[in-house]
Amino acid sequence: MSALLLSSLQALAAASVTPLRYDLVVVGGGSAGLTAAKFAARFKKSVLLVEKSRMGGDCTWTGCVPSKTLLSIAKTAHSARTASHGISVGEVKVDMKAVKARIDSVIDKIYTADDSPEALRALGIEVLSGTATFVDADTLSVDGQPIVANKGVVLATGASPAPAKISGLEGVPHLTYEGVFELEAVPRRLTVVGSGPVGCELAQAFSRLGASVTLVGSALLKGDEPEAGATLERVLEKEGVRIVRATADAVSLIPGSEREGDGGAHRLVCIGTGGAVVEVEGDALLVATGRRPVVSGLGLEAAGIQIEARSGGIQVDGKLRTTSAGKVPVFAAGDCTGDRQFTHYAGYQGAIAARNALLPLSDPGTLASVPGCTFTSPEVAKVGLTEAEAAAELGGATLTLTLPLP
Repeated sequence: MSALLLSSLQALAAASVTPLRYDLVVVGGGSAGLTAAKFAARFKKSVLLVEKSRMGGDCTWTGCVPSKTLLSIAKTAHSARTASHGISVGEVKVDMKAVKARIDSVIDKIYTADDSPEALRALGIEVLSGTATFVDADTLSVDGQPIVANKGVVLATGASPAPAKISGLEGVPHLTYEGVFELEAVPRRLTVVGSGPVGCELAQAFSRLGASVTLVGSALLKGDEPEAGATLERVLEKEGVRIVRATADAVSLIPGSEREGDGGAHRLVCIGTGGAVVEVEGDALLVATGRRPVVSGLGLEAAGIQIEARSGGIQVDGKLRTTSAGKVPVFAAGDCTGDRQFTHYAGYQGAIAARNALLPLSDPGTLASVPGCTFTSPEVAKVGLTEAEAAAELGGATLTLTLPLP
């Protein structure tokens, strides 16, 4: 069924049902959406928050909260294992089921206190579970119930794991950041594809928990200064992580591995500098090659909302307003815009989008300099341009100062 026909049928169905009206309608219950809804409620505006899955988004369930809990536990294991100066701990044993239980308990605590429908309703936010779709430029439908916003709509649908361009991947069991925190045993051999922040953090964490880890990527933390990636590479190698500076090309199951109890061990073929072929074998495969905006299934065409070609995210102007053709403005905030993917930035944009929709004054919703941090050990923090980015933007008229580590 075509998107246009589906939209037309939804419009006919919605026409026979009395629409629900709110000052602000927010689609998506992650960092951006939650912040937008709470902003509206703080100003005593009627607000509806629609979420088709779980309130809290990636940060609560598959991002910040579980990853930082895992990193903290892994650091404790590493500190015990490497204790010195007269302190001896002995053998360090990791019970991954207990680790998972701790992660789950932290998630549940934060979800219950801050993100659950009960917590949100206590703030005056109406919550609706379902899939929101535009039936026309001024009307949303949530599973057949028409919804109309008096002041504005904020789209905050987040992002999901980007598909990796690895031949044969569909036939090999693998993890992404969405499933890795469900592991109840430390993999004997873990292959991590992707050397960005997520790949580096999880490679170090699982190595410290006892896995034999191979990290595959052309360079560590390519979005940061080269010195930062090189320093982290030396640290990870010292801790026992194997670094393969190459591009993952193809992967396959190792024949007979199921009979040997490995449950589907893999062989990953990587292409390095000059076309050199490197093979990596492992028992668990984690693919951390980025995220892409979630924009499908929203009926954006019916509202005249365009997608930005480069990022694949919802196109917005400097104040986060989309190209919607409706009478009421539609804004987008957070990862679904294809902008920088930081939880705090998504929250900031959510608040700005709600402010611009509801209040007479408006603020810019995009920032040139957004602070960010990769929570490896040592941490890698940054704000603003890298030296290369500054040279490209300013035509080489830059002054840099590099201080070596003590």
